[in-house]
Amino acid sequence: MKNYFIFLLLTIPMLSSGQSRASVGILPEVNVSYRWAEKWRITGQLESMQRGWVKEAETDLNPDYQYMRTDATAVLSLRLSPFWSAGLGYLMRFSEGRIIHRNLQQLSSAHQYSGVRLGHRLRTDQTYAPDESPEYRWRYRFSLEFPLNGFSLNNNEWYGKVSNEHLASLQSSELDWEQRVVLMLGHYFDLKHKVEVGLDYRLDRFLKEAPRHRLWIAISYFVNL
Repeated sequence: MKNYFIFLLLTIPMLSSGQSRASVGILPEVNVSYRWAEKWRITGQLESMQRGWVKEAETDLNPDYQYMRTDATAVLSLRLSPFWSAGLGYLMRFSEGRIIHRNLQQLSSAHQYSGVRLGHRLRTDQTYAPDESPEYRWRYRFSLEFPLNGFSLNNNEWYGKVSNEHLASLQSSELDWEQRVVLMLGHYFDLKHKVEVGLDYRLDRFLKEAPRHRLWIAISYFVNL
């Protein structure tokens, strides 16, 4: 828990800086995955984004609830080796009465080192929204997962997870950059169920204008069928 307090102390000054824009909200999600034929896996995800507080330039952080969006995602992945897998996916976003479509492609890996699980993910995606130019993104995520008791994770034990992701996007010849840092505390019930709660911090729109800070309270539930 100490890491969460340190993260909050680092985040508060950014949320209160005069020229920046900021928001705080909740980000609940449910993930369901199914593996068959040893090498194939399909994963479905349902995620909702809801803002609770907002800060515009030169103002304080004030309550302002707004439902932002709901995403439904499906990814089909193939295990290429004990450590690497490739996947293709599709996302449908419901936002402000609009339906937005996104295709995605990814290459991911996971390595186990003496109680620490190290992950990498390379992903590209293409987003198509009504009355907007297509958006193309390139993403890289690094993650670290570790048990909080001993060197292995057993049933009904706690674990921590840290990830850092960099995203480059291109839309209408305009380039943008986003950085994400996620700190999660998880509880592993058994092979089929686990839950994670933590903070998802996102920084973007700082190449040509005042940066935007977004802090989400993330709640994730995972089911393996």
